[in-house]
Amino acid sequence: MHARKIYRLGLAATLLLSACGQSQSGNAPASSDSTAAGAPASNASQQVLEQERYIGMLPCADCPGMRTELLLNHEAGHEDGEYILSETYLGRSDTPFVSQGVYTTLHGTEKDSAAVLVQLNPGKNTFMNYLRLNDFTLAFCGKDEIPPQPGGSHRFNLDKIYQQPQAMEGTFRYLAGLATLTPCGSKTPYPVAATAMYAYAEQLYRYKRTRPNQPMRLVFEGVTDSITDGSGKRAMGIVITSVKNIDNQPCPAPAAAH
Repeated sequence: MHARKIYRLGLAATLLLSACGQSQSGNAPASSDSTAAGAPASNASQQVLEQERYIGMLPCADCPGMRTELLLNHEAGHEDGEYILSETYLGRSDTPFVSQGVYTTLHGTEKDSAAVLVQLNPGKNTFMNYLRLNDFTLAFCGKDEIPPQPGGSHRFNLDKIYQQPQAMEGTFRYLAGLATLTPCGSKTPYPVAATAMYAYAEQLYRYKRTRPNQPMRLVFEGVTDSITDGSGKRAMGIVITSVKNIDNQPCPAPAAAH
């Protein structure tokens, strides 16, 4: 599994998550949510962490969706560590609700001995489970050990992102189930990864367009990476990680050379 290395940072573990029920964690620690990370050893500044970033869009009762970004920080070779969870209620606020604390990895559940759960806040009434579907995808389970719609849509999945998302914009087109995005300043259309955030962009496009395959400017955050295109082949494409706006405005003119 790929990982981006960072130097260890002490994380305050103030947890404001809603209660998510009970899970298998019989001997999990019971320290307070507000307890700071323990004092580092003398060589702590030299310890290197691996960071995993997962992004997706979870259902929201009174908004189009909740953009969710989960960072898992752990020492190399360890399955336990610290997390940062950012949740943004789309259509209501651009300011994310951020919580942080510790997480652990559980192997096996009552229903599936091979299941792997990433559990935030083990031993707390604020714990939350994510099922590791594979090396690239986590599925939100809440208080349960399986997703609300196991094997179903992307609506409960968080996809692993290997790069830091960048601010981008480009011309978005959609026709017959296929979407392309041509970055501003480029003439090359790229396929778009079929993630939950892409589904949200498509929803906005369908609402605002006036004709099929109409080109519209999409302002977003994302990365370019190898993805599976509409034909099932691997190709360089764009992974949308956050949607800012979609409109009929043209791409900005390139800056004049000095």
